[in-house]
Amino acid sequence: MKLFIAATLTLAPLSALMGQSPQPLRVSPLPGAEGVDWVSAGAMAVSRAGIVAVAEGADWQVVLFPVGGRAPTRIGRKGEGPGEFESIGRIGWHADSLWVRNQRKLSLFSPSGQFIRDIPIPSPQLALPGREPERPLAGDVLALGAGDQMLQLVTTRAQAIVVGTIGPSGLLNRAAMTIEPPKCPGQDVPGAIRMPFCTKPLVSASANGRWIASVVLASRAAGRVAMNVTVTDEAGTVRWAQKLDFAEVPISREFADSIRGVIAGYRGTPPDLAAKIRAAEMSTFFPPVTDVLVGPDGELWLRVRTAPNGFVWQRHDGTGRMIGRASASPRLELQAVAGITAWGVMRDADDVPQVVRAVWP
Repeated sequence: MKLFIAATLTLAPLSALMGQSPQPLRVSPLPGAEGVDWVSAGAMAVSRAGIVAVAEGADWQVVLFPVGGRAPTRIGRKGEGPGEFESIGRIGWHADSLWVRNQRKLSLFSPSGQFIRDIPIPSPQLALPGREPERPLAGDVLALGAGDQMLQLVTTRAQAIVVGTIGPSGLLNRAAMTIEPPKCPGQDVPGAIRMPFCTKPLVSASANGRWIASVVLASRAAGRVAMNVTVTDEAGTVRWAQKLDFAEVPISREFADSIRGVIAGYRGTPPDLAAKIRAAEMSTFFPPVTDVLVGPDGELWLRVRTAPNGFVWQRHDGTGRMIGRASASPRLELQAVAGITAWGVMRDADDVPQVVRAVWP
């Protein structure tokens, strides 16, 4: 990665912001979505014109909410034909066209919901420096660019994470980011068992595909956890990078033992494997950052854990300067951000979802 800007903040202002009592996000129903009965509101994306697209996977549809709270438009249905969905994954916008991950293709729609065309998703082929060429284990489309170029997040067979632009042939044109995940406690348990609460790397891309953000565990000491936070452009030029410090939220031994017991008690688990699970090492702290969202200008929202089930959102501008923290219900799941506004899903006590808009206080 090339270095463009390395934003460095003085500790005094940052410490002062950390010590302030956060004000709550101002959360309200998305205009036009008040009367919609959701079953499984999922992936969400906002166009540069302000159209909000929400995936409703249970109905095999995507719902478009025009600006101004006008009546929404539903697009798609279950099927294999043009404009139909075999499945609905990540969604996003390229210029004024909506794209929907639909099995091994992206389906494109106009802002009014008219089907345009399908774009096959190529199987990525990586040839990283110092490594043999390989086809990765998995890939996920983060953004769509000109000439059907796709910004993809791929996981190599060695579990490295690569984010880069991949053309229709599947060849990696350039890698914007390569992450070697730190080893997690409990990775060595046999039988493909992975113990929970590993502080895994988080990666996000802006809706326009211009900015990519990563949050990776750096170190842990004296009740504090440091995370490396980096924002690059699609070419790999670093916009800003910082090591952010967070208070550790510990996992009690009793809670860890109960989790091991649940995993070991799964039906069909052989007794010898169950014994190894009960004795397996597990993280002694919760992941300090549980989500990262990056906006169209490189601004960043981090979901920071303050208690086992308590969170705040921490916001940084496009240069890395921390704006502050805002509190929010743990039932709020944000999906997209732009400036001071975010969009997401709020679930009530019965787990019924509602699509909402959240504004920074």
